[in-house]
Amino acid sequence: MAARSVWRGLVVSVGVIIPAAGSGTRLGEPVPKAFVELGARTILEVCVAGVLDAGVADTVVVVVPAELIDTAQRLVPEAVVVAGGAHRSDSVRAGIAAVRTADIVLVHDAARPLTPPGVFERVVAAVRAGHPAVVPGLPVADTLKRIDPHPVDGAERVVATVEREVLRAVQTPQGFTRDALQRAHADDLGLATDDAGLAERCGIPVHVVAGDPLALKITTPWDLRIARDVVAEPNPSAGDVGGSEEPSPSAGAVGGGEDPCPSAGAVGGGEDPCPSAGAVGGGGDPYPSAGRVGDERSEEPYRDHPTHDRSST
Repeated sequence: MAARSVWRGLVVSVGVIIPAAGSGTRLGEPVPKAFVELGARTILEVCVAGVLDAGVADTVVVVVPAELIDTAQRLVPEAVVVAGGAHRSDSVRAGIAAVRTADIVLVHDAARPLTPPGVFERVVAAVRAGHPAVVPGLPVADTLKRIDPHPVDGAERVVATVEREVLRAVQTPQGFTRDALQRAHADDLGLATDDAGLAERCGIPVHVVAGDPLALKITTPWDLRIARDVVAEPNPSAGDVGGSEEPSPSAGAVGGGEDPCPSAGAVGGGEDPCPSAGAVGGGGDPYPSAGRVGDERSEEPYRDHPTHDRSST
């Protein structure tokens, strides 16, 4: 673990909470998502190793289903492993209780195991600079349409085109002062899809720093396929993307429309003029089904996220 750092004359400790109690139903695997293999290790092992490599954490807490505590502890002996609750917010609160001495707390999805160290460093630096809540995010590459949610003859009517220049696709780790995170989770009856959303509802200002395409979230079989391909590369690097500038085409996952042959990171669907570039998984079907039903940002409200279906284990 990292040694405690000194900031403005004060000793500051950082705790990282990794909720890993999700069942991962959409992934279609026979085990909970965090225990799915990603190369030679599990998603959980890769995630914890990434947190430790970032060098920002004094304490790492992994939250898993109660029946998997022993298994998780064997996989990640460097971390403190605690039991999660019925919903994700319950699991985060369990994690907060386990990082009792942390001044800054990061909440990081186990499903984003490839997040580079620089993302952790930027989030921690921004919280230390005085922002109570900080999230990493990427510029949005796709054109976004607001639609009428009531389809007519199977088609949804477009209401407006959203200005994407002011939008960011938010990732994790999401960083908070301890007080801000406790306030955010004191009452999660409102609707939110992440911890920062809960903070916003409490009136806590949230700021964005540059994310990274490698911090992709593994939600569907297609995401897992991409992640496994990245892990198979000797030195994967999508490059940091941030600020107000458009990301470079080589970044792949957030990639600008000018790139005639998007990299494997671009998972944007049927517009890809170079299907062979989807080396994301072998030389079989040049048009593999992504299996994506919806982006993680469109998931059901935070409070309704069941963490684990006990009957599936």
